[in-house]
Amino acid sequence: MLALDVVQAAFGDCLVLRYGSPDRPRALLIDGGPSGTWEHHLRPVLAGLAERGTVIDAVVLSHIDNDHVTGLLDLFEELARDRPGATADRQAPPASVPRIRALWHNAFSLAAGGMDIAPRVREALASMAATETLPRVGRIAPPVTGFAPLRPGVAEGDALQWAATSLRIPINDRFADARVLLDDTPSLRLAGPRVDVVGPGEAILAKLREEWLRWLARHGRDVASGRRPSRVAPDRSVPNLSSIVLLVRSRGRSILLTGDGRGDHVLDGLRDRGLLDPQDRLHVDVLKVPHHGSSRNATPAFFRSVTATTYAISADGRYGNPDAECLASIVDAARADGRLIELVLTNETDASRRLVAERPPAEWGYSVRVLAPGEHAVTIDLAP
Repeated sequence: MLALDVVQAAFGDCLVLRYGSPDRPRALLIDGGPSGTWEHHLRPVLAGLAERGTVIDAVVLSHIDNDHVTGLLDLFEELARDRPGATADRQAPPASVPRIRALWHNAFSLAAGGMDIAPRVREALASMAATETLPRVGRIAPPVTGFAPLRPGVAEGDALQWAATSLRIPINDRFADARVLLDDTPSLRLAGPRVDVVGPGEAILAKLREEWLRWLARHGRDVASGRRPSRVAPDRSVPNLSSIVLLVRSRGRSILLTGDGRGDHVLDGLRDRGLLDPQDRLHVDVLKVPHHGSSRNATPAFFRSVTATTYAISADGRYGNPDAECLASIVDAARADGRLIELVLTNETDASRRLVAERPPAEWGYSVRVLAPGEHAVTIDLAP
């Protein structure tokens, strides 16, 4: 059994990778989508897995952006509510959730580029949060000890880690130094699949460290001059660049899970792992297109180097994702190679309609499958 369920997550990401055997089903849950994903889509998907006796080997948070972490916080809150001794003055009873064996999540101290920088970034973000009206992070939150609420995203990543600890769910227990990093991790074996960490690597974290140091310098100058403190870059590039990227292989099938990673960084990680062929290319059965199909993260060169039979894109048109240019790059690269491909979309968007109009599928050698309205997930079945 090998299948990828692309859960309806609006403008975010939420994926369930299922494997194992009918009598011993297993899964990875990768990201949880933004607010609303848990209640409307992920909860029923996981309830179905629980009915079949599925064990979740790991919940994976690719990075700390809200459109990836919020649904996981909701999931962990459900688990906390269901613990013996937990207060249960809630509106609805806890949903059935499969057993979760681990959380894979790089702590903010790692994403910030080092333990020495993280406290300074937290303090700076807290000072910003104290002067802003921020959306509620969720009912699960780490104890506040002497600092103001952190900026959403950073706070949610901290809250998820605290929740896992309180639920006694191991964090990164299969990784060297408790870090999910390209440099530190040999191939992992799950119940069948082989998993390689393709990113982030130490070189990327060094770049992130430089970005945070520049931001801290700007922030300090703004505070000293009485100006409003500088925000983190609008495209949230700092957390995006720290995305956990995984290559999963089983019985001749392969899936590349990219989070919001940048295409050139993904290629660097594949190259460092020795996973590219002599032509500097890799073909996989399924590619989760980086950053919801944003052309800022995946260039035409990336789609010429990393090719696939099926391309999964989770986006609903918000923030311009997916870009029409990104979809065109995928189709153009496949046509140049003479490959027949499938695009699997969680939502029809202006960009997907434009693609079909300008590059008719029958003429260009591709098909489009869109998650049906009202359905919770679209499934890509990779069983032999």
